[in-house]
Amino acid sequence: MLFVPLTVAVHTAFVTCVTAGAINSFAGPYNLILEKVYSCGQIEQGGVFIDGFRTTHFNPQKPNENQTVSCRIIIKERIDDSWWVTAFADKWSNNQWKKNYFVFHFPIAACTSMRTNAPGSFQLLFKPESMTGECFISADTYVVNNESFKLALPNFPTLVYGRYRTRIKLGHQTTNANFNTCFEFTVIPKT
Repeated sequence: MLFVPLTVAVHTAFVTCVTAGAINSFAGPYNLILEKVYSCGQIEQGGVFIDGFRTTHFNPQKPNENQTVSCRIIIKERIDDSWWVTAFADKWSNNQWKKNYFVFHFPIAACTSMRTNAPGSFQLLFKPESMTGECFISADTYVVNNESFKLALPNFPTLVYGRYRTRIKLGHQTTNANFNTCFEFTVIPKT
């Protein structure tokens, strides 16, 4: 048996770095661009309905310009903190939706959860008398007509960039979902 000594050559490479700022392509501070809102499943009788949703398109030449939104929201029952809310965020990847990329479930305090996690949207859509104290949304029809709108989630300072579909289910503690709506939006780097 013949043994051949094995030699290992170690090469050292010198790498030069550019000191310019890099573009973060994964996650970081962001802007949200709302694209579509539509019903994505059956709901029980009663409930919450969104009708005639329209928003302006994103203009890449003016990335910090607010969108305008128009819609009609019909709420047939008073919503308060005895309700639950669940949000399932699907991410668009490889030409298909990857289900349940994020899942947020609030078994109680649905109204307060919406008010604290999306305060600008909550105030625009439901025009509450106060953003503090007892949280409730009265049974009524709410109309938004060409209002300036910036979707923001202050409790989430960074998000993974990409396209998302969020399915939001909302219901009273003793019932099934009374609201089952999808929101499609894109997360882009903040400029």
